[in-house]
Amino acid sequence: MPCDSPVVKRIVGTLAGLLALATRAQAQQEPAFQLEVRAPEVAACTSADALAARVAERTGSSLHGGEPSVRARVLVVIVAHGDGHRAVVTMRDGDGEVLGQREVREPGACTALDEPLTLVIASGVGMLTAPLPQTPPVAPEAPSPEAPAPDATAKRPEVLDATPAAEPTPVRFVSTPPASGSDEPAVWTFDLELAARGLTGVLPEPSGAARLGVYAGTASFGLVGSTSWLVPATFRQGSEHELRATGIGGELSACGRLAEASITTLWLCAGVQAGALRADAPRLWRAAPRWDALVQLAPSMRARLALASGFGLALGCGAGVPLLFPRFAHRDEAGVLTTDHEVELGVWAELGVWARLN
Repeated sequence: MPCDSPVVKRIVGTLAGLLALATRAQAQQEPAFQLEVRAPEVAACTSADALAARVAERTGSSLHGGEPSVRARVLVVIVAHGDGHRAVVTMRDGDGEVLGQREVREPGACTALDEPLTLVIASGVGMLTAPLPQTPPVAPEAPSPEAPAPDATAKRPEVLDATPAAEPTPVRFVSTPPASGSDEPAVWTFDLELAARGLTGVLPEPSGAARLGVYAGTASFGLVGSTSWLVPATFRQGSEHELRATGIGGELSACGRLAEASITTLWLCAGVQAGALRADAPRLWRAAPRWDALVQLAPSMRARLALASGFGLALGCGAGVPLLFPRFAHRDEAGVLTTDHEVELGVWAELGVWARLN
């Protein structure tokens, strides 16, 4: 049978159509995008699944689960910003190359970002998945019964390809946890802390201190730098002798997140304290105020309760292990040396508040 006969052409066109249908059916099983949302749990922001559903509804796509071979990756990072929230949308291709980045800011609750984020992501997705111009298939014309028989010596017309153009892969979103080893930069936050501390070991009797600190860190690691001031106290030792003491110091701790549940986060910290103690014994003859250095190791455990977006309670407890510390003593008229106080291993507990700065 000649290759240019109408029957052969129809068979070729039918097979090409079936192949295109099979290609489209396979493409519908392959999701095209991966969507991930990182946001503070206490802010009650939208989840990746909810945002993906909104974008899918806006673009007319359907959600699909499974492990995709993605064409693009969309990352949304949300942080508190002033009296509202800020979101950074980063789009990457399947190889990890950045395609673009947008920033959205809205005052008020985190849910105010839902509609702007939907528009931004849907716009980017629409640009990435816009269909290419398609050439409609040209069906071969059947010869007319009245047409004269073709001349065998005449040049035969070329047979046009009847294969329909392949349709683009539908847009789909998959919500997945962050991949290990992700090269996305961590989001750093900065908080101000103010706390009241009760402690033992530094002074002869239990005493108090005020602490002002700054926290800087990510969701899993942080650094705490603070300054403490010991409330002045007087300790009587007998009817004719008393010791007045106060002190000031700085503390630097490195913390790692130990656990997290609901609005509570638990941290384990290791740090060091350095400062000075001032002591005075005014009732002693030839006594003068003196300053002495104090250096301690400061392991601790801290907990944070988020009462609102960017504000909450801070609790902590720890120990003070003296490395460099003073001893206070005096001699009586007979020359007998009496020890008034020596810094010992101590413990402390504190209660305070924290507020987000950025």
